[in-house]
Amino acid sequence: MSATETRGRPPRRRARGMTLVEILISLALVLAGVMVMFRTLGSAAQGGSFGSQMAQAQMRASAILEAIRNAPASSLTCLVANAATGWSACETDCKNAQTGAGATLPQSCIFTTAAFSNIVGPTVGTYHDLQVDRSGQKYAVVYSNANPTVYRTTFVRQTGPGKRVYDVQVTVGWNSDPVGATPNHFVTLRSGVFN
Repeated sequence: MSATETRGRPPRRRARGMTLVEILISLALVLAGVMVMFRTLGSAAQGGSFGSQMAQAQMRASAILEAIRNAPASSLTCLVANAATGWSACETDCKNAQTGAGATLPQSCIFTTAAFSNIVGPTVGTYHDLQVDRSGQKYAVVYSNANPTVYRTTFVRQTGPGKRVYDVQVTVGWNSDPVGATPNHFVTLRSGVFN
């Protein structure tokens, strides 16, 4: 063949596929993308779980605050006189002092963690009261015996003219670490109650 004959033909292309190196690089990129996706999904699930626990704690703190708002005067006096550790006696006083339709409501005198069991929730597994949520997370009323005015403690103080206003703070805590017993997450609600 002469040089003029090869010029008229298209150049021969070599058959080409993917090399092993190119395949390994592609797999590494796909694997990195999958790892990022799983990490994102894990963070989203953890954030959703924390949000649910916070809502559960807020609901419990709200129930206690509402019970204190509706408590009779003798129960408010008991709550002021005792630290939150002794509020079970105030619950008994509240139940004894109530008359009429309110006396039959189990949520009308809830001041302690133990009293959460008086509010029956949906049965999920072995859990059927509000001390524990559906996931098995336990909640507790947080208090400090040493200083009742410490941030994130539960207390009732009598203030205002004629001592008719009560300063109420309720803190409910939980521990997302199954090993620890002391709450490391908190929801605090504070309100004034006029009686």
